[in-house]
Amino acid sequence: MKIRKMEIFGLKQAFSLVLFLLVFLLSCVKDVYGYLDPGTGSYVLQLIIAFFVGALYTSKMIRGKIFGFFKTTFSRKKHVHKSNERADQS
Repeated sequence: MKIRKMEIFGLKQAFSLVLFLLVFLLSCVKDVYGYLDPGTGSYVLQLIIAFFVGALYTSKMIRGKIFGFFKTTFSRKKHVHKSNERADQS
């Protein structure tokens, strides 16, 4: 039980360190003389939306393949191939 608590404590400590470094680095930024045109914001927004739509589509496809596999594997009805069906009728 003590090992489990140490692992969780280590994870919390690492998260705190990363958060501290992120805040520290962002607070030490000096003046930046750059320019971002309005098209950049819409492009970034388009990338974010495309990422989420692609992730949803991919998860849907993977879920369909997994459900289809289990449906064919555990179905009660035996699937007869059409060529075998024709041979039985002759």
